[in-house]
Amino acid sequence: MLSYKQINELKSAVGPLSARGEKYCSDTCLTRYLEARNWNVTKSRKMLEESLKWRAAYRPEDIRWNTTSHDGQVRFLVYVLENAILNLTEGQDKMVWLIDFTGWTMAHATPIKTARECTSILQNHYPERLGIAFLYNPPKVFEAFYKAVKYFLDPRSIEKLNFVYQKDEESMQALYKCIDPEVLPVEFGGKNNVVYNHEEYSKSMLQDDIKTSRFWEDDAKIVNHAINGTFVPDVAPQSSLIAAKARIPKPGETHPGHTSCNWVLPVLRSFEQHSDFRVKETMFRRKHALDFNSNDAEQREAKVTELKAALGPLSARGDKYCSEACLKRYLEARNWNVAKSKRMLEESLKWRASYRPEDIRWPDVSVEAETGQIRFLVYTLENAIFSLPEGQEKMVWLIDFTGWTVAHASPTKTSRETANILQNHYPERLAIGFLFNPPKVFEAFYKVIKIFLDPKSIEKVNFVYQKDEESMKVMYKYIDPEVLPVEFGGKNNVVYDHEEYSELMMQDDIKTTNFWAVDVKTDHTNPSINGTLVPDVSPQPSLLAAKAS
Repeated sequence: MLSYKQINELKSAVGPLSARGEKYCSDTCLTRYLEARNWNVTKSRKMLEESLKWRAAYRPEDIRWNTTSHDGQVRFLVYVLENAILNLTEGQDKMVWLIDFTGWTMAHATPIKTARECTSILQNHYPERLGIAFLYNPPKVFEAFYKAVKYFLDPRSIEKLNFVYQKDEESMQALYKCIDPEVLPVEFGGKNNVVYNHEEYSKSMLQDDIKTSRFWEDDAKIVNHAINGTFVPDVAPQSSLIAAKARIPKPGETHPGHTSCNWVLPVLRSFEQHSDFRVKETMFRRKHALDFNSNDAEQREAKVTELKAALGPLSARGDKYCSEACLKRYLEARNWNVAKSKRMLEESLKWRASYRPEDIRWPDVSVEAETGQIRFLVYTLENAIFSLPEGQEKMVWLIDFTGWTVAHASPTKTSRETANILQNHYPERLAIGFLFNPPKVFEAFYKVIKIFLDPKSIEKVNFVYQKDEESMKVMYKYIDPEVLPVEFGGKNNVVYDHEEYSELMMQDDIKTTNFWAVDVKTDHTNPSINGTLVPDVSPQPSLLAAKAS
């Protein structure tokens, strides 16, 4: 369902366009820009105008298969994207990406300048074009990093990224759901023995170039209007096609550009020449009414009231947990979709009923090796939330990677459980995260996945290196260097004292007990939530000395 009210509002805000600009700014195009900016017309207009200016200068629709360029890699990527978009089936706006990391090492990493330019173009000028991405045979260290940052990402971003290993049957099955194994080449785990033929591929590209020219040719007959002082140019007559600078594979190579990680969009196109290749469409649509404006306080309050009513009766503890601020966080985490928010919140209430995070006390977790990392993390989170100032819902996280190696990576089961708890039961609690002294390979990988992430997720993840003054200054904006410990680049010479810290935690435990004590006074026959009782607080025994020596 399109929100025509906001589409028309955006159309009016942008103002008069050239014939080319008019053709580009279709209703589906405007919808993508609105969706990318959470249906905020002002932000969408700004993003769209920047894209129109970029298209006026870069002229992506004028790039042809054999065009020379000083920025070969970037221009080739743009050409492939424009070509893929032109070949999408009617009504399909998104694509499946398969990115090949086989044999990848740091030596193959794209230069920073090129990576930044690619990221900027993909994020800002091709919004909402990715349905799902498969990272094929990536180094295991990438997955370790992804586990560390997964909590910072928007649920939609998480759904888009999939790690695929040729020897991992389960991950390959996920790939087969989107790409038919009968047409997927053997080198990607499929059954197709197709061999890349450069001449044949070039012919198909030249045919597509003719289609592209025809699609835009009407512009030459119309006088252009300016967009904020920048003209959107008409199509220039194409000169004779010249050899491209982008690396061209030699005949017999299995697929083009097997250097660095491969953007396999052109490969997917080549499959079509050999078979009835179809990429199954993966769409992530918002099912609730798109007329909802998250910036409208009245509409937000109405959603909170609706969610509260949908939940039904709660126990005293459940009622205390489901404050208005809490309901807003769950709604925000599910893009203000009441049905999805209700489902998420009910799962959290069930988890809290069985895990009882608010009943964990310092003596239970003071010795991490004995009690388990996850329980200690949950205790720390509950304590931090309880200590937040009035009206503050989010936290800044500082994650120390100093000296980290793959050997330190958490077991898969632990990582999954941690990610599940953080993502599903503590939504919208992270304001920003700083990854302190992470391995450089993490940042190389982040450059690749960054294009698949929503803007909110990107803003949350920051790489900080103690020897990089610029990155440290960003952290100082959030954490006062006067209170930041020296080992994290601050000026505070504080030394950790376990006994002193234990006393502090025990004092907080008393506050926690007092906060939930109201439940003890209520009737212990609690209403159930989908058949699961939300328990009251059990009386706490006197706080014992911490087990740690």
